Amino acid sequence: MPLFDIHLGAEACDEDKLRESIARVANTSRMYVIGGGDYAEYIAKSDKRFDVRSLASWMIDKDALADPALAQTDRIVSYLRPVAHKSLGMISGNHEASMSKYYERDILGEICRGIGRRDLMMGYEGWIILNFWANKSEAPPDHTIRIRVHHGYGGGRSEGAPMNAMQMMMLTHEADLVLMGHIHKRGVANPVMVEYIENGVPKYRIRKGMYCGTYLRTRIVGPSTYAAVAGYNVTLAVGSPILTVNPWVPDLDQRIVVSA
Repeated sequence: MPLFDIHLGAEACDEDKLRESIARVANTSRMYVIGGGDYAEYIAKSDKRFDVRSLASWMIDKDALADPALAQTDRIVSYLRPVAHKSLGMISGNHEASMSKYYERDILGEICRGIGRRDLMMGYEGWIILNFWANKSEAPPDHTIRIRVHHGYGGGRSEGAPMNAMQMMMLTHEADLVLMGHIHKRGVANPVMVEYIENGVPKYRIRKGMYCGTYLRTRIVGPSTYAAVAGYNVTLAVGSPILTVNPWVPDLDQRIVVSA
């Protein structure tokens, strides 16, 4: 379950859906999470985007407002701690990167230390390599699945721009699965590549890419979200997709199944 663009601390963040997602991972055998950045709003009070009216109700507290980033980090840590042992890796997003650039806060480091998993830190992008053996041995793995994780970039209101970015990532990185976020949408790319032809039979490789959605509702009753002010497209479904890895099945298309 890739957890991208949670934006905890915003009134528009669907915390009920987040609790449901975390509980599902915690209670499901062999289910894991990958952190994709923008775990919280992380908009400082000196930032021109800061608007106290857009904050979640639990943020309207003197201690939380004294250090909003700390309050949001403490809360996201409390959510992630029960699944820390089931986490495969974590990257930062543009909100964490802005805190590092302008306010000298290593937010990703604070989160990973908070859940006791400093080994998960990968920066703004990273790789997760899954190796599978039929029997444990020193031999090379029977199957390897390479996952490229990037928070995402660009955007635009049209459907084509994000897919262009996804296709470029898939063309320039040797990955079986590419996970991206940032645009708060879900979408799947599924190109089929012909690797070579042997005895007149083409050998195929199927690669998959996934935009991983968001927990931030586009429209809410009450104060306008910045998505509404900017006229972004409405996001109807919040939450995370599910990616099922089946390395042993002969059908290449079924080795990575995306359930958006």
